This record gives sequence, C-alpha cells and structure tokens, in this order.
Amino acid sequence: MQNHEKNRITSVENPKFRLWSSLFESRGIKKSQLFIVSGAKVISEVFEHNCSWVRTILLHEEDRASDLAQRALRLMPESIFLLSAPLFKSLDLYETRAPLLICSVPEIPQWNEDSKPHGIEVLTALSDPINLGSLIRTCVAFSVSKLVLLKESAHPFLPKVLRGASGAQFHIPFFEGPSLSDLSQDLIGLDVKGEDIGPFQWPRNLRLVMGEEGRGLGDLKPTTLLKIPISAQTESLNATVASSIALYLYRQQHQLKGAPHVKPTN
Repeated sequence: MQNHEKNRITSVENPKFRLWSSLFESRGIKKSQLFIVSGAKVISEVFEHNCSWVRTILLHEEDRASDLAQRALRLMPESIFLLSAPLFKSLDLYETRAPLLICSVPEIPQWNEDSKPHGIEVLTALSDPINLGSLIRTCVAFSVSKLVLLKESAHPFLPKVLRGASGAQFHIPFFEGPSLSDLSQDLIGLDVKGEDIGPFQWPRNLRLVMGEEGRGLGDLKPTTLLKIPISAQTESLNATVASSIALYLYRQQHQLKGAPHVKPTN
C-alpha cells in the first residue's frame, strides 16, 4: 500500500477531488461522463459484472484493510487514490466507509419512437432521484424490457438514484427519449380518470408512461388511461407504487413468473 502514498489526496482544492465532488449533480455527471458508486453490495456487483466501467477507486486512508479494499487493490492497483478522512467523508454520502468507485457513464442511445414495443416498455418523466431509483428497481424486478428516460427525468446515475435502485441500473437498458409533451398517443398511462385497471386486458407488447410525481401526465393524452381504485381518504399513489401494481398485473396476466430479462434493440 505504500506505493499508493503518491496518490494520497488531502486538499479540497485538488482538481481530481473537485471533479469527484461534482458527481452529486446531473450537470457534473453529464460534463465528465463519470458517476460515483458507493455501498458494499453495489460495489461487489460492479466488480463482478461491470469492472470495465471503473476508472478510479477511492479508499479511506484509515480503512484500507477491508475485504473490498483488498479486492480493489488486486483488481485495479494502478487506479487507487487514498483520501484523507475529511475528504472521503464528504464523498461518502451514506457513510458506508467502503471504497468508492468512479465509473464511466455507459452509452445511453436515443430511443426510436417508431420502433415496435418489445414486451412491456416503461417511459418515465420522474425528476425526483429517489422515486426514479425505486422505479428502476421495480422495472428490473418485473423484467421490463426497456426504460426510456424522458427529458424531465433525473439522471439515472445520480448517487440517490443509484442508492434507491440498489444497483438495478446494471440490469436494464436505458434510452434517452423526448419530453413528455412530445410523445405520441400510442401509450398506456395511469390516471385517476382512467378505466379500472383490474379487468383490463393487457396487450403483450406495450408502452407504459409514468408522468412526474404530482403533475402526472400533464397535457399528454395516452390512448389508454387506467386507474387504480383507492380509498377516498387518499388522493393518489406514489408513482413507483402505482407502477409496481401495473407491472405486476401485466406480468400475472401473461404468466411471466420468473421470465428471463431479454435485452431489446432500440
């Protein structure tokens, strides 16, 4: 480990540290095309399946003997930086003390709206990172074939999104889509003014659109609107809860229990 002392960073003015600090905002991620990963579970998964994404590994200078730190040293010894305790703490948003990974953002291709849907595809305008993270995790749980991020959506590799998704980002293809208002009508949406979701006959291939939390679908008028009946004491459901119910009903109707995820083309 002594060979890594030259990569020890103690100053907040260090250019690399300033770059890493910018990765808590979408602007910093888009500019650098990097994102920061924390949490032992997710880091282990990245080491196992997405190691090629890793560019830099950050270690707490006082906590270098952990299994993950030792694994990082074996895998990428030339990419290690040691951070002083205060600097590491400022980047370790959830106080994991596990190594932090600086990864390259994978290519997110443009969505082809003219293509035919494959299985159930989800289009989302969720701007809240925690809600988006939960939605990503839900989509992976129900084998959604494609997740289209509309322009209103939060960045899928923000730290809060990563934490909410618990690493599910690595198991679903993302696509960049247009604004919610620019979508065509050939969609299924959830709204309190729609028809009852219970008896609805789900097509095998479809696109389900999730509007922004609170604003819903705005002026968009999908071909089909479905509502989830709830008590009069509650105005609406959280977007992720609503999507979970819809995806479960679709999956149940098509008897897709345990169906493998298939990566589609765009």
